[in-house]
Amino acid sequence: NAANKNVLNELSQNSGHGTLKKEVRKKTASIFLPILKINSKTIVTSGILKLVQILITFVSPLMLSLLIAEFRRANTKESWKCYLYMGCIFVTATVQTIFGNNYLYLSYLVGVRVRAAILQAVYQKTLVVSNRARKGEFIFDLGR
Repeated sequence: NAANKNVLNELSQNSGHGTLKKEVRKKTASIFLPILKINSKTIVTSGILKLVQILITFVSPLMLSLLIAEFRRANTKESWKCYLYMGCIFVTATVQTIFGNNYLYLSYLVGVRVRAAILQAVYQKTLVVSNRARKGEFIFDLGR
């Protein structure tokens, strides 16, 4: 009890008020949720593109193993299968590249949009501050 009283006395002396008061926090505005709402379709689309790209990554080794197995058989009647497997490898590599590039484009687009939104918020706050400075308000009055 004596230790608790000492701590309370020190806190009340440091606060400058003589009594302990609950600190009331103002709810600060967050730009995270609006940015997420604006870019949600783009984020989901880019996630799907990345998922497809990752899944296609596993198709090429499968096609390559089938191609090697077909070469080992060396059956001339079914040589069209080798061409089919080579075509599949080419198509999967092409599709993987297209999906990967679209994913990177959409990710870059979201980054640019977020950056623009943050810069706009900072610029608007700067305008509010400069208008208050012209009116002669002090820096500690910015909480309004």
